Amino acid sequence: MLSGVQDQLGPLRAWLFPRRVHLHLEDQAITAMALDGAAVSWLERVPLPQGLCVDGQPRQVEALADLLGDLLVERGFTGVSLTATLPPAAAQLRLVRWASGRLPQDPDLQLLRQQSSLALSDPWQDLDLQRRDHEGSGQRATSLVVSAPSALLESWISLFNQAAVRLDRLEAVQLCLCRALQPLRQQAGSGRGLSFLLQLEAWGSALLVIDGDWPVFQRTLPSSQEPAALLAGLRRCWQFLQTLWPDRGPSPELFLHGGALLDPVQTDGLAAALGWPCQRLDAFERGWLQDATVAGASELGGALLPLWGLVMTEQRP
Repeated sequence: MLSGVQDQLGPLRAWLFPRRVHLHLEDQAITAMALDGAAVSWLERVPLPQGLCVDGQPRQVEALADLLGDLLVERGFTGVSLTATLPPAAAQLRLVRWASGRLPQDPDLQLLRQQSSLALSDPWQDLDLQRRDHEGSGQRATSLVVSAPSALLESWISLFNQAAVRLDRLEAVQLCLCRALQPLRQQAGSGRGLSFLLQLEAWGSALLVIDGDWPVFQRTLPSSQEPAALLAGLRRCWQFLQTLWPDRGPSPELFLHGGALLDPVQTDGLAAALGWPCQRLDAFERGWLQDATVAGASELGGALLPLWGLVMTEQRP
């Protein structure tokens, strides 16, 4: 009889306390993570066949939904709720510093009137927009515009529906990365300096430059398997940014993450070659997340920065 009661309570328990899976979406792979408190109960990175997702757009929605749905069923996560990062190329970001020094009465209207100067790749009416404003003492008022084509968002939402999961939140990965890096910048007392956040992967490297709490510049660079080309690319980016902001200090601070994260010796070598302070960001080594002896999890600690930024708002001290 007790077994029968437990079976009947199962759907109610799942409805009241749904299990949650966090996804980091990329063109090349999906990284899935489930937590039990701060302990990782499931962590897996699944490579995607070429052409399934291109420039942040799911090109074969049904096939990708089947892959995700089958993965969740096979790992015992049927009917879960999801939070996810949009692939990097899915979102466009623009930083608007208001010439008046203060936010206008209706920033959205002003941005609408000036949309051509934002150089967005899609017409305004076809974009979903998110705006964050900052107006601090002694600083020029600034708006960060995060946009994504509505059709692209609808494709992802349709995909999750077909995979039979509930989507709770879908966020631009750049914002997750900024959130994850914010405590480290505060600890380092970065002040007016720029932070270079470099994702290292087998297929290449992705640079995100952060000023304060906001992304201001991004570029795709060679992989760490081409060290000379990667070093040259980083130096060119820094030289360009120095022409824009000559007051940002003698050098940026470099933070490394990604599935091909360098080991400590290699990290020291990169720092010496550049002459910049450099830190590697492994979620397990930093103590942000606990490795609950999940097979293969320890090898993915460097790939978890976007997911850590995604779940930070849900963590409690």
